[in-house]
Amino acid sequence: MMRPRWHKVFSDLTSNLVRSLLVVVSVAVGLIAVGMIVILYHAIGNDMREGYLAVNAANIQVRSPVVTTDFTDHLKNIPGVKEVEGIRTFDLRIRTSPDQFKSIRIKAYDKVEKSVIDQVRLVEGKWPPAKDEIALEANRLGDTQYHVGDKVEIKLASGEIKPLKLVAIVHDQTIGSDGGGAGFFLAPIQGYITRDTLVKLGQPDQLNAVHLTVSQEQNNLAYIQTVADKVQKEFERNGFDTAGIVVRRSEDHPNAPYIEAMKAVLYLLSFLVLFLSAFLIINTLSALLTHQIEQIGVMKTIGATRWSLIWVYLALVFLYSLMGLVLAIPLANVTAFAELLSVAPTLNFVSRGFRIVPQAILTQAIIALIVPQVASLIPVLRGTQLPIQQALSGIGSGDVRRTDRLTLWLSRIRGISRPMAISL
Repeated sequence: MMRPRWHKVFSDLTSNLVRSLLVVVSVAVGLIAVGMIVILYHAIGNDMREGYLAVNAANIQVRSPVVTTDFTDHLKNIPGVKEVEGIRTFDLRIRTSPDQFKSIRIKAYDKVEKSVIDQVRLVEGKWPPAKDEIALEANRLGDTQYHVGDKVEIKLASGEIKPLKLVAIVHDQTIGSDGGGAGFFLAPIQGYITRDTLVKLGQPDQLNAVHLTVSQEQNNLAYIQTVADKVQKEFERNGFDTAGIVVRRSEDHPNAPYIEAMKAVLYLLSFLVLFLSAFLIINTLSALLTHQIEQIGVMKTIGATRWSLIWVYLALVFLYSLMGLVLAIPLANVTAFAELLSVAPTLNFVSRGFRIVPQAILTQAIIALIVPQVASLIPVLRGTQLPIQQALSGIGSGDVRRTDRLTLWLSRIRGISRPMAISL
């Protein structure tokens, strides 16, 4: 048999469904916001880190006016060096419309069939490109008019136009990793060819950059720098100049710094939503207790203590919180991963898709058990402290003095429901 206090709780829960829905939604909105932020915090960081590790990004990038293939092979003998690849990068112009050309940065592979550093992901077509063929990077493909199979028109420094067959669309997560220019967000269109195509584009058949990975401690920047110093000394010993050296940990995605700034904004928004949610709970419970002053007086008359009344209303808030939590968990997951899929191309990483993030569920559960209860204490303690005679008379403490202009204005509007007035 259900005890009277539980009858009271469920009666308040079901007697005004609009009011109950308002409280549940207000709790759920705050929990959804927090859940989304926790999910995005973990998912974006993990996906960006795991995806970047998978492409085997270079730990050391050395720029030089001229590098030979024999010398790149020689660098493999340096202690701590695991893999070495020579490339050539240069800028030309690509036709993007009948009367417009835009900048394109082209990366020419020395031995593309054996390339294992800075791997690209094939989106469409075939990889690797052959002689007189080119692949374009997916993130800037919208700036062009080309599809796989088209002839891409490249404008040389001399003004001559050279056509290359577009054979692939690829995704390159290492754009901006060389530390030059404005990084990924302002990077030009990216193209990928083999060394056999250099002469056609008016380029010398020479390499001007070397990418290396270290054999161990690939996420230890101090160790990577030690190996980079050895590489630089080897360049100098063999008569090759260096124009710059960039070191990077294998898990350090070029766009990772932007994530930290985005997280700070998201956390600020989550606290704001939680504050507004708590404020709505306070208003709703205050309105409920104002209408139940006589009931409080009756319960006190038949022996209810103040603490038993507090228990009744906190139990009601707990049920509101529980329903809000049940609503928030799936909605936060669906919304967060939809946002993740949307933001992944913008930040140049690959989303690993939907999955359960235990940290988000735990955080939502803790907040659902704490924030609504704390927020409800203010109106509950105030409403249950009235003496029996005052409660039975239906007059709350300071009702007249607490009526502000907004409340009076809303009370004069016909057709507006009390839950809507409370939320306003």
